[in-house]
Amino acid sequence: MGWAEAATGSKNRKRKKGSFKKWFPLVLKVSEHINQMITCPICEAHKIGKDIIAQTEHWILRKAPEDKNLNGYCYLESKKHVENWQLLSLEECQDFGNILHKGLEASLVLPSSPDKVYFAAIAEAVPHLHMHLVPRYQNHSKGIGHLEQALGPGFLKAL
Repeated sequence: MGWAEAATGSKNRKRKKGSFKKWFPLVLKVSEHINQMITCPICEAHKIGKDIIAQTEHWILRKAPEDKNLNGYCYLESKKHVENWQLLSLEECQDFGNILHKGLEASLVLPSSPDKVYFAAIAEAVPHLHMHLVPRYQNHSKGIGHLEQALGPGFLKAL
């Protein structure tokens, strides 16, 4: 039995005309998704386990790299590779509140507590669901300008 027969479950089953055209886009999309998982920098960081501050069943709170040069900057990241908030289950959404609370608690124990913590969640440059927790201290500019400075110059292009 060849792979085609194994896939259809029958040696005598004929392929319906046009079925390849129907299923190929789905196969291509799954293939692209698997490729992104393999090359996703967030998935890779989770494998290494570096700079993890806290985690819940579905989320990781991870310290941002030192090159961000902003004390207390961290990421909330989905443990599974997902690119869209709408794909989360109710349980995953509820658990997000738990990890968000842990992130805000962590900001309170910093050497100098921030005046505010900004949130940014776009997931365009890195298509893995994550949120930036960006502390704003008294000497920082306020608003979108502070987010652009913290997230980098490409931040506003995604908007």
